[in-house]
Order: sequence, then structure tokens, then C-alpha cells
Amino acid sequence: MKITYISLDLETTGLNAELDDIIEVGAVKFEEDSVVDTFSSLVNPQRIVSRHIQVLCGITQEEVDTAPSFVDIAEPLRDFIGDHPIIGHNIPFDLGFLAQNGIPLSNPSYDTYELATLFLFQQYDYTLASLAKHLDIAIPEHRALPDAVASKDLFLALLDRARKLDIATIEELVLLAEKSGWDLVTLFRQVLSQKAKTAFSSPDIMPVAAEISTEALPTTAEDRPTIHPERTALDIKDLSSILEVDGPLAQ
Repeated sequence: MKITYISLDLETTGLNAELDDIIEVGAVKFEEDSVVDTFSSLVNPQRIVSRHIQVLCGITQEEVDTAPSFVDIAEPLRDFIGDHPIIGHNIPFDLGFLAQNGIPLSNPSYDTYELATLFLFQQYDYTLASLAKHLDIAIPEHRALPDAVASKDLFLALLDRARKLDIATIEELVLLAEKSGWDLVTLFRQVLSQKAKTAFSSPDIMPVAAEISTEALPTTAEDRPTIHPERTALDIKDLSSILEVDGPLAQ
């Protein structure tokens, strides 16, 4: 059964949901890699938008002045989102602005920033633009709908990595998520359920299994090599040198 997700992004006049306002909404409804529908609208904040935000987003004061107010698009946006899981890059930010503007949502939500720190832990920059470049997906433009599309693509790429994990690792993720009340627990459970159904037929694990040969394994105690452990006193001086500021470990 395919799950329908909503990828959401907002452009705002600032970072404080209590003091700033929404100037653009972009959302993508999708199932797997198929886009079902999109929602996009500029929003009149009833205030002057700073020059910095205008340049950053490529949105002019004239454009927002003639746009509908958020009250006018709130109901269509709520209907578009429905009860589907919501994904986005730093999605708590967007959900906070929606709640402040009369749309509190209790939908499951999955933060692609969090997912990226888990599955792309070697990265040093977790901005949406940097991750998009790293994964060779559409580069966001600091506009709501293109950013929502990029977040969708990022989510699917990270979900694919999660599905390629072995069952034991996914089970451990589920356990940790359950104990910590992590928002991603529902997603990990779904991945585990899907993985369990294909555990013995997944092409991702078959090559590994195929490489294992039992012909060379010893079958009797006589065939197994005898191990003679040796006890050697630790050289504290050598051990300490490893931990020095310029030692092998630091290097």
C-alpha cells in the first residue's frame, strides 16, 4: 500500500513565528516518486518585507501586496494537507508558523534534516542546498514550491538508504525511537515492516549471502586451527605516546 506524503515549505519575513509572517507557501503531495498534486501561493503579510528577505527569496513587495492573506488560503491549504504525514527540512519551523496562524497540525511529521544527520553523518553542512548538491537532486531556490520539491527528493533518497539497512539495524532504530519518543518512530516501523516482507528476496542482501561459501569452513574440531593466546605486559610509555596531542590517534 502506497503512503501519501506532503512535502511542505514556507518562506517567511523572519525566524520567529510569534513576530514574523508567512509570505509564501509551497506543498507537494506525492506517493513514492510520483507527484500527485501541488499547492503554491504567495501570501500578503500586511507589512513591509525587509530588503534582505526580498533579495533572498526573489519576492518583491509588490508581489506580496497583491497576494491573498493567509486567512484566505488557510482552508484550502488545510484540505490539501489532510491527515497525511508531513515532511520538510527543519519541518518544526514550518509547523510552528502554521500553528501560529491558526493551523495546528497533529499529523506525523518527518524532518529531512534529522534523517540526513542519521544517514549522511559524514556531511559537514546539512543545509537543504548542500544536501541536494551532494545527492545530485534539484537545487532549491529559496522559494517555497521548489524547496518543497527538493525536500521531497531528499526524503526519498534518505528513505531509500533506510530501506537498504539490515533488519537488525532497523529494529534497533525502532527500539531507540520508541524509547525516546522520536517523531521518526512511525517511519522506521514502516521501513521495518516492508523489510520483513522482503527479507529473503531483497536484491540488496542476496549478493552478500552469495559470497559466503561453506566449502572452506572446518567441519570437525580436528580441522579447526588451535589458538594459543600470549600474554604480554602493556608498555605504558608506548601506550601514552599514542594518546599524545600529536600522536597517531590525533593524526
